[in-house]
Amino acid sequence: MRKGWILGIVFLVNIFFMRVLLASPPDVTVLSPNRGGTLKVGQIFRINVRVSDDYWVKRIELYFSKDRGITWELIEVIDIPPYSPPGAMLHRHFDWKVPDKESTECLIRADAFDNNGNIGTDVSDRVFTIERIPDTIPPTVRVISPNGGEVWEIGEVKTILWEASDPLNAWEISDSPDRIKISIYLVDAKTSRAWYEIAKGLSNTGSFSWRVRRPPVEEYLSENSLIMIGAYDIAGNGSSDTSDKPFTIVPKGFTPSPIRIRHPRDTMPPKLSITSPPQRSVVKAVKGKAKVKLKVKAIDDVGIQGFTIIVDGKIQNNVRAREGKSITQMLEVELGGTQRHVINIIAADRAGNTVEKSIVIYSDGMAPRISNIQPQPNAPANVYATHSLQVNISATVIDQGAAGVKEVRLVRISGEIIDTQTRPYEDSKYLFRVTRPGSPNGTYISQYYIKAFDKLGNMSEAFITIRWEPVERNEK
Repeated sequence: MRKGWILGIVFLVNIFFMRVLLASPPDVTVLSPNRGGTLKVGQIFRINVRVSDDYWVKRIELYFSKDRGITWELIEVIDIPPYSPPGAMLHRHFDWKVPDKESTECLIRADAFDNNGNIGTDVSDRVFTIERIPDTIPPTVRVISPNGGEVWEIGEVKTILWEASDPLNAWEISDSPDRIKISIYLVDAKTSRAWYEIAKGLSNTGSFSWRVRRPPVEEYLSENSLIMIGAYDIAGNGSSDTSDKPFTIVPKGFTPSPIRIRHPRDTMPPKLSITSPPQRSVVKAVKGKAKVKLKVKAIDDVGIQGFTIIVDGKIQNNVRAREGKSITQMLEVELGGTQRHVINIIAADRAGNTVEKSIVIYSDGMAPRISNIQPQPNAPANVYATHSLQVNISATVIDQGAAGVKEVRLVRISGEIIDTQTRPYEDSKYLFRVTRPGSPNGTYISQYYIKAFDKLGNMSEAFITIRWEPVERNEK
């Protein structure tokens, strides 16, 4: 009797402990990424997880969040073989290709499931960042046809052929023809001047049907025509190529004479650099127009023939180069409006070899905008009335161009500057404190200008009038 009673107790204790063991969730830890850091789109990153359980861990599910855990997406399921011993400490990993989901609030979560349906969860201790690798590599482009020696008649439809490529960025899936934009120019091999633009903004299809037009030259025959093709990727990187030798454009039915070119053995393009102004400089626009002087340096064994200036994809001017194999020359470029401009400079040597450099310049003709002036004037006289000894005048100032706000001044109507602020006290707000003039018992009118200047000297102003009433007794 006593023996049976003891066996019953042992049986119940075993059942209790088995239930406890079966109800315990797996212990799981995300080892990496776990301490923040930055990952690049497209890189392969190893996610490491450690897991253990009193029984058998069946699988691990890995999840990714780019919004600090608000939403999750499953990225991998790791199955664990059933012969793993109970209580064993297991390490598992997954080589994850970082997706194109830029964020500074990324997390990895690991859910571990045991054979009894219990779930253990762990999340990265700190958020990490995913960012794209900047694209600084320009496309490569090669003119296939016409490439020298062809004879094309005016009015015929001819096919211009090229090949251009650009390495896929890590976040790009397919090599779409729209990744590269193509511009085509007709160039004079004698002067290296671009006669005119044939087409602009084409998709990279490799061909373009062109109805041949006469170059703007006095000669009856044009034996010195070149095709130049520029290729530009979505990041603004660009390169170009020109026909290796001239082709001839002739009137219909005419037989051309042999083509001649100077320095036929020179196939090396010049070296070109834009030494000033710096990239992304800002110039002042007046009445919607701006001018900038580019200082360029070009070097070539046989000498530089000339420069072609292209602004925002349109040929603006052709400039003959100075004599010499190494020259420095100033090129004046006209810009329009308040916007971002891409200026391409093409230098050609006397053999027709070309090289291209580009620079981004901003033109700014817009003055800062003044808004949200405080205190607001009292209607209907549009005058702010006060009984105080001092008044705080504030305004929000935002530059509408690219130069940025330089300073904001509070000026009396007489022209006397009361105060100048170079930094906002809060966001884009500037604050001035003015003191009541004259006796506290009198009534006075003060008029002020708020004048805002950007770094190029563009200025805007706003007007405010304050009527100082006699100071109340408790203000004195």
